[in-house]
Amino acid sequence: MLQNLNVSMGTAIQLLTPISIREGQGSVVPVGALDIESGRISMAETAVNFYVAYNGPAAASYNAAGNSRTEWRVRLGRDGDKDHQAIVWEGVVIPQGVTILSAEVNVFARTGYGYTSGTLSKTRWFGRASDNAPYYSSTAGNRPGDAPRTSSYVDHDRVVASWTVGDTIHSKFDVTSIVQEIINRPGWASGNSLAVLAVNNGSADGNYVGGYGADTSGGGASAHPPELNVTYTTDAPSTTGQIKVFDGSTFVPKPVKVWNGTEWVTKPVKRWDGSNWVETNY
Repeated sequence: MLQNLNVSMGTAIQLLTPISIREGQGSVVPVGALDIESGRISMAETAVNFYVAYNGPAAASYNAAGNSRTEWRVRLGRDGDKDHQAIVWEGVVIPQGVTILSAEVNVFARTGYGYTSGTLSKTRWFGRASDNAPYYSSTAGNRPGDAPRTSSYVDHDRVVASWTVGDTIHSKFDVTSIVQEIINRPGWASGNSLAVLAVNNGSADGNYVGGYGADTSGGGASAHPPELNVTYTTDAPSTTGQIKVFDGSTFVPKPVKVWNGTEWVTKPVKRWDGSNWVETNY
């Protein structure tokens, strides 16, 4: 166990494993990095990924009414009346209320066999505004056209000619704000299902790009289904000069103090964004 750490003032330390710093009241707070001069802290990050299960409705393209469903493949854009692409991941193990640093959908791009067509695919991505997303269907209130959506959305355009030829590269779609909104729902629980819906956003008929949904190999990475990659941190918002530490059941605010050679001084909390220390109101 680390008892003492001697460094010069102003030295920023990045640690491969968390340590604890004493906060002036006798208790310790686990941290991942500390700038000794300013008291800046970077909490540990966790990266997780999830694959669509071997189930047709988990990755299917629909019309707004939930009919004309095409399963086992992703089709982004417009193919006749099929202009709503639903993707559902089951067992999404992300704690409620954590900070989502990044979230992206990887589609295993494919050409030929009806997977791509036309020149330009334009889609607007939403999340399913649900604590535990069900599969879409043609039932009122559960149809792609009328099921509740997140207020967050993101637009993605893809030039068909630049869509990956062959079955080797994933095309990434950023959905960070969407996942954050879903994870922030009071009723969200780790292990629930999470869904996104990519709706045609101006593609002319016959303009779409696509890839694998899931196939008879039973899902998993080898089946090349849509993948959800998320990086999150378990820190939580608090006032300047504090962090919140998860005690096993809830986030508890802890003031951050740094020894300046004479006394313990409260310092504002910042996080390292990969290139700079940024004030984020932890």
